[in-house]
Amino acid sequence: MRRTNLLRTLATTFLSVGFAVAAASSCSLITSSDIAPGGIGQPCKDDSDCQGASCDNGLCTAACSTTAQCPEPSQCLNNTCQLPLRVAGIWIGLATAAEGWTLTHQEGIEFAKEKLGYIDYVYEEGVLGEPAEKAIDKYVADGYQVIIANSWDHLATVRKKAAQYPNTTFLHCSGIPVEPNVSSFFAHMEHAWYVAGRIAARKSKTGHLGFIGSFVTAEVVRHLNAFALGAKKENPNAKVEVRWLGFWYDVDFDKALWEYTPKHMGDKAVKKNMTGEEYLTAKLIDSGADVITHNLDNQLPSRYVGIHTTAKTMKNPKNPDQDWVVWTIANDNIHGWRDQSGQPFANAIGATYWNWGYPYIEIFEDIHRGRLTSKAYMYPLTTDTETSVVGFNLSSAETDVTTLSLKVLLDEASKMRDVYEGPVKQTGQRPGGDIPPGTVIDENEWRNMCWFVDNVVERANPNDFDSELVSAKVPTATVKGNLGSQKEPTDGSPREPTTAPEILLDLGSNGAIWDCVTNSAPGG
Repeated sequence: MRRTNLLRTLATTFLSVGFAVAAASSCSLITSSDIAPGGIGQPCKDDSDCQGASCDNGLCTAACSTTAQCPEPSQCLNNTCQLPLRVAGIWIGLATAAEGWTLTHQEGIEFAKEKLGYIDYVYEEGVLGEPAEKAIDKYVADGYQVIIANSWDHLATVRKKAAQYPNTTFLHCSGIPVEPNVSSFFAHMEHAWYVAGRIAARKSKTGHLGFIGSFVTAEVVRHLNAFALGAKKENPNAKVEVRWLGFWYDVDFDKALWEYTPKHMGDKAVKKNMTGEEYLTAKLIDSGADVITHNLDNQLPSRYVGIHTTAKTMKNPKNPDQDWVVWTIANDNIHGWRDQSGQPFANAIGATYWNWGYPYIEIFEDIHRGRLTSKAYMYPLTTDTETSVVGFNLSSAETDVTTLSLKVLLDEASKMRDVYEGPVKQTGQRPGGDIPPGTVIDENEWRNMCWFVDNVVERANPNDFDSELVSAKVPTATVKGNLGSQKEPTDGSPREPTTAPEILLDLGSNGAIWDCVTNSAPGG
């Protein structure tokens, strides 16, 4: 900031003008009523636009050492009188107990809050639908100026509440700005997932990789596809087996309700109660995958593999006498490969990550300085791990993949015109068929990708690990059948359809199944 100009303003304007006004009218130096228009906290082009203040980088401010020197409701923030920016987060997941997506937003805002100084921040976690609407109503009533929703699944809520509160600024992560007071922000995470796929294929001894899909959205699908394409780049025969949880995390994770006897435990195999994340991790290992990753809002798969690796209960499911080495790639958080004490999970390679600190700084500054218009902030992958919004971070325990080789992979990915540039073969759901050589998809298809590339597979019968690996299909509203049970299935028992989530969470009459194509719950 221009401190010299601020001090000049304080010395000349305040003293020569302000005191004269105060003497004549018995008013304070600058009163609350003096702030708008053209006062502290208002956008400006030069000092003449400001009352008793100076124009500092497009915002009327004044130098201060204490809040008592500032007119209400401005405060002394970073040694300048500024109006606080009141921000409320509406989080899909848990910021306090999880380790993934929602935590990255929490960390990003805390980083921006520390750097900017003028952010007044509150949040509500684990809310979707009506609870999210009620939280927004409360925050608007309390005077919060900015509402942030961090999930695509908040789209309907954001649209409804943005229309209801036209004077409130809404930020929707992964969404599309459709109202004058709504802006979206996101990044090209598919490039990081492409790098993850290349690394996974390098580590795998079998070419059989596992991916746990969370919510059935276009975002998850395109990240899974990018992972599969990266794996195929390294190993043309690599296969990625997908299993679906059906939501971002197991909402009953504290109860561990799912019954299963992991075959990979060999002669120590016993029936165990598991979270949904652990259940699907165990089934992917038993299906033969030796690298497992996911799109979940926690790191339970990496923790599960780490525990069984350390306990030496990781055995070849088809040969219990043979040790089985399984690797994991964590998701969302830059340090997702480690536990809360900072220790790396055993056999965790690293993590794809989101780094929301710098985007939040940019967006909050645009709002604070009156520069924001309804727009879509979109951030690319860069090789600068400190500032890149998306990337891949190696575990401190990883030795096969070096920092230098990772930098090469990140650099190559950052220069790609499109991860999905043809030729790309698919499993039959893409309108128009395979992507021809040299062709890239448009933004609409990127945002609504509901088809798999050809090396994404699943078991013909997910309860029979000897059944054939067949081309996977993205679940749609037409999918019907037995969608799972908390009880351990009988060996080989059929489960149809294979493409539906194995774990159906109770989120109402439609459960948690999402129709990717229509971007809605089946029937609603």
